[in-house]
Amino acid sequence: MDNYSELNLSEIFAIIKRRYFTFVMLVLVVFFVCGLVTFMMPPTYKASAKIVVHNESNLYPKDVIPGIAEDSVFLKTQKEIISSSFIINKALQELRQKGMFKGKDYKDLKNNIKIDYLNDSNLLEIKVYYGNEKEAAGLANAIVSTFLNYHSNAKLELVDGSLAVLSKEIAYLKNTMDELKAQLKERSAKDPNFYEAQIPSYVNSIINITDKNDNIDGTIGRMQTELAKTDTVMRRGGKDAFYYPLMTGASFSDKQNENPTSSLTDLPWLDDLKTRLSTAEANLARLTSEFNGNHPEAKRLNKEMENLRENINKEVKNVLATYKDYYSDYIKYLKSQKDLNETTKKQYSSKLKGIVSNMDEAMINQIEFNNLLNNLVMVQEFYGVLFKKEEDLNILRSQFSRDNLSNFKVFESAELPLEKTSPILPLNLGLGLFLGMFVGLFASLNEEKKTFPGNKNAASSPSNKEEQRSMSRIEKSFTVAYALGSGVSKAKGYAVTENISGSGINIKLKENIEIGTEISLKINMSQTDSISATGKVVWVIPPLSSSMFETGIHFTKIDSQ
Repeated sequence: MDNYSELNLSEIFAIIKRRYFTFVMLVLVVFFVCGLVTFMMPPTYKASAKIVVHNESNLYPKDVIPGIAEDSVFLKTQKEIISSSFIINKALQELRQKGMFKGKDYKDLKNNIKIDYLNDSNLLEIKVYYGNEKEAAGLANAIVSTFLNYHSNAKLELVDGSLAVLSKEIAYLKNTMDELKAQLKERSAKDPNFYEAQIPSYVNSIINITDKNDNIDGTIGRMQTELAKTDTVMRRGGKDAFYYPLMTGASFSDKQNENPTSSLTDLPWLDDLKTRLSTAEANLARLTSEFNGNHPEAKRLNKEMENLRENINKEVKNVLATYKDYYSDYIKYLKSQKDLNETTKKQYSSKLKGIVSNMDEAMINQIEFNNLLNNLVMVQEFYGVLFKKEEDLNILRSQFSRDNLSNFKVFESAELPLEKTSPILPLNLGLGLFLGMFVGLFASLNEEKKTFPGNKNAASSPSNKEEQRSMSRIEKSFTVAYALGSGVSKAKGYAVTENISGSGINIKLKENIEIGTEISLKINMSQTDSISATGKVVWVIPPLSSSMFETGIHFTKIDSQ
């Protein structure tokens, strides 16, 4: 057969029947070869690991970890990252340390790795196809762990960078707070009367000091009066100056309250003298009444009474001198206290005077003080915010250090035993059967071609392109009138065709026409349309069950009517 041969399905089945042995033998050979190859092929295992991917834009602070707002963009980005040579080479580097995938890199294994989302979900599946079951599972799990480590390390870098900047800001704010506190302390210590509201305290202190000095003046007056009385009594005192006042309680003059000894009558030693003196006076009076004063005992008693009076005068003068010294010293002490109070009073008055005279300056200082205080409050609030942010970042850092990512969760890890994906015996046997049928058919047709008589003289396509007509193959029943030779008007016979195209026609004839014979045709396309054509017989198939010869004719000229 040549380039112009055309066969329909029935013709193919007829050829297969005639070449049955060739067809079956080739089908069996190809089928068994495919089966043998299937058994000899090394197995391929599929390891699958899955992770759930969530958008992180709402999980972490945006000023620390910027996110991608659109979920679709985020998911595509994560797929590109986990499929990258960086992640896979990192995973292979980890596995090579365990003795796996020696000498292998991303270029060698990229076709063995398939990564995609399941059914348009956010469940990302990592599939590894490899001949070693353990290494396939190890690579799938290593890709997942490397991907998670990549995100953890990337987030740790961002958090550490933010913490470094935050630490500098916190240190700066702390220095600012210390400076503001120092300025406030300096202003408060320099002018406490104003900044600590001491004006009322100064006024009250001055009033208290004035009252104290008034009391001191009154006390000094009383002491000076007592001192004058004592001095007067001491100047008047003779031999018996203090005898009668002590014994009788009378005063030294007609003036009241001029007896400074009235407070001395309760002293124990004076009571003893008074008792002894009273006893002596009573005994003397008794002896005098009995012996008229001439009794020796009476003389002794008179002498004793005289000595007692002298002792009383002497002791009272000593006491009065002590009182006088006490009054004088106490008056000096009170005067010194008064002078000290006056000095303090002058200091308070001076400060009050300074505040009043410089009130405008004090107001300005107060405003500056208040501004510093407000600044300190604001800095402290901002410091608290940054300190809280630092605590939150440290919590995030601890979380990322443990590869604990909120938006990535391992859903499924690759575990042994794995599913074997190839070779698949039923599939390969089916492919072998199909391929065997194709080879058997091709060989059968080739053998059939060799049996055609005059095959070497088969007509070739016409050289004149103007005589060719472009027509698609039509599978419809037509009546064809034919005559041998060209230009013959009278039909020799009629045939039927169901297979016509622009290059030729297949017809069923009752006679066997030799290949290469020129033939004239008239094809009735419809009741009104017909096509006249001239062609050559290119092949003939002898009848098997019917008496009709399948004849293939190649058009050399076509004329439409």
